[in-house]
Amino acid sequence: MGVQVLRSGYVFQTFAHTYLLTMMDLGLSKKQYKAMCYMLFSPAFIAGAGAVSIPFFSQIVAMIGAAFGIDDPEEDVYQTVFDTFGPTAEAFARHGVVGALGGVSLKGSMQLGHGGFPTTIVELLGAPGAVGLDIFEGGRLISRGDTAKGLERILPTAIGNMSRAIREYGEGVTTYGNAPLFFGDTQVAPDMTDAILRFVSFNPASMARISEIQRHERLVRDTYEDMRRDIYAAARRIYLVPREERDQSAIAGLISEINRYNKKVIARKANEPAITSKSIITNLKRSMKPSKHERLREQ
Repeated sequence: MGVQVLRSGYVFQTFAHTYLLTMMDLGLSKKQYKAMCYMLFSPAFIAGAGAVSIPFFSQIVAMIGAAFGIDDPEEDVYQTVFDTFGPTAEAFARHGVVGALGGVSLKGSMQLGHGGFPTTIVELLGAPGAVGLDIFEGGRLISRGDTAKGLERILPTAIGNMSRAIREYGEGVTTYGNAPLFFGDTQVAPDMTDAILRFVSFNPASMARISEIQRHERLVRDTYEDMRRDIYAAARRIYLVPREERDQSAIAGLISEINRYNKKVIARKANEPAITSKSIITNLKRSMKPSKHERLREQ
């Protein structure tokens, strides 16, 4: 029984495993290096740079970027291509020839390691777990009145995508909580071409582009939030010590971290707040007072 459960969790990784074994067999065993290189780079040509046949390529690039203080190198490359050569070149870099010419993103299907290692019970159960979660979430959506969204989760993907295409073409893209999704000041909504592609179960490249940009922006935003959280925590730790006993080296280190953070915000032109003496004082005052919930607690 346990073996069957583990095997079910492997369902989504069979393509990547088979592809890598074939590529290694061509290069290491048969010495057909040209064919191995074709297998290595052809997915990138078809589906974009992120689909190059290196497992977890995007994650590896992100880790290397972090080591050199670059927040999101892959997305920076796409933005540079867009600024320098225009949207068509960016579409080719991001989603390959199929995205640039056909308006379809195949990155999710061809990216090796896409989805990563299972980290939850549902992911460990693989396909059966995914089906069970879809049924549960679909039922939850239906129970709160979102019948169309619920059925889209429960029904087979091909049928669910038909419903999704029609719904999003009429009302635009919405979040799980039914709030309109915006990109800048404009609500994200598929045009007729995008709706047709979605209807036949393709992922429109224009919609995938927005999703990728916003996902990467959230990751960068989380990075800056973590940095601010650590800096404010260090400030509170210093403030808790009586003034005459405060470690001057710790204060100097805190100032250095604040300067590094602010320089990073300015250099990247990130839409993130700078840390100032005023913001630190405000944060200290807020943290040293009970929350509104605690103030209203009955003694």
